[in-house]
Amino acid sequence: MEVPKETFDESLQSLEISALLEEVEAVGKQLFRYPSPQLLARYRRLVGDLLFRAEQGLQMKKDFRWRRANRATYVIIEKTENMLDQIEKVLAQEGERSKLLELMNEVKGCLISLFM
Repeated sequence: MEVPKETFDESLQSLEISALLEEVEAVGKQLFRYPSPQLLARYRRLVGDLLFRAEQGLQMKKDFRWRRANRATYVIIEKTENMLDQIEKVLAQEGERSKLLELMNEVKGCLISLFM
């Protein structure tokens, strides 16, 4: 029995997603060390790109006939977007570094759940 091979497009998308995940990790570390509006904007943009890819990949439809897997993915996407908002609020309040790190780790976990 033959194992299905990835197409070139699938391989390329996989590499792009891996690169984006690594960049999210790197920018997240910078954001933790040196919180700034510019780094937050870059972090949000990267996470947004990954969420957009997840939505595209699933071709999600906004109706009640979703399969259970699609609903779970939608919940992860919503949770990630909410955490991005919380990260912005935490950065506005100085002295909450541990909360910032916790939120960024949750975002990373959500992204990994979507793509791995």
